[in-house]
Amino acid sequence: MKGDARRAEEYYSRAMLADPGDGEIMSQYAKLVWEVHRDQERCLGYFHRSVQAAPQNSHVLAAYASFLWEQDDDDDLGEGEQGTGGAGAPDQRAATTRQLPKVVSPLDLNLNF
Repeated sequence: MKGDARRAEEYYSRAMLADPGDGEIMSQYAKLVWEVHRDQERCLGYFHRSVQAAPQNSHVLAAYASFLWEQDDDDDLGEGEQGTGGAGAPDQRAATTRQLPKVVSPLDLNLNF
């Protein structure tokens, strides 16, 4: 199935229908959605559902954290380019406020190791 995004999406869709509470399947699908479609909102929706379904699954949490880290890196690159408008241009980074998605901290999960 490697390299065939359409078949991979079908596979994950069927797997999520068969077991809608499997957070790991949802997180894998979220990664696929990001890699193939770059659809941030849809991807975040699947990651949020995956973390709710499997809050103690380290693979789910790591995939979500990796996605958020990548988003932060992309935002940092974009912000650095915006502030180069010359001496008279206001720094747009200071004026921009963005709402971050609610992130579940491992400390909030009451993990017992």
